[in-house]
Amino acid sequence: MALLCALTIFFRSRNRRHLKRELANARQVSQQSIRAVETVIDMMRDLMDTAAICGDNPHLLQRKIRMYLFIDPKESPKSIIRKIPEIADFMHGGIISYLRTEYPLLRDEELFICSLLVLRFPAHALQLLFNYSNPGSYYNKKCRIRQKMRLPKDETSLEHYLEALCEKIERRSYAERRKYH
Repeated sequence: MALLCALTIFFRSRNRRHLKRELANARQVSQQSIRAVETVIDMMRDLMDTAAICGDNPHLLQRKIRMYLFIDPKESPKSIIRKIPEIADFMHGGIISYLRTEYPLLRDEELFICSLLVLRFPAHALQLLFNYSNPGSYYNKKCRIRQKMRLPKDETSLEHYLEALCEKIERRSYAERRKYH
């Protein structure tokens, strides 16, 4: 009987520690997502305001859009681009954190491209965003990412690999949550 009580106490305390860790992680993720959403809402509000007042001056609206999308994220605190990896990480169970850990050779720019791919941005949008005039430049960038990740050349595209990895991470996360409930 004493052994049964000891085991019960042990598993409950273990479960309680896990729940505390999970709650702390949930709070951190929640705060990050709130900041990311606030940034997007601010951007939308500002763009709508600019669209309403620009009237016959489409260049004003174009400059505002470029400020949010195409300026180097280090230069513009309003740039939504700097939030993309954070948003991808939140929406897909920590995929960018996983990539950063598992593939330390990937630079921030390459992780940024992976973030956009995970969020299903089309190739032409990435070419525009990175100012690649030649589609081959974008293809070469993806090939370098694949090489750093040591993906087989003929097996699957980078997009499909990232999609499968997202599913794997989400399944593992779901299994871990079920284990403690």
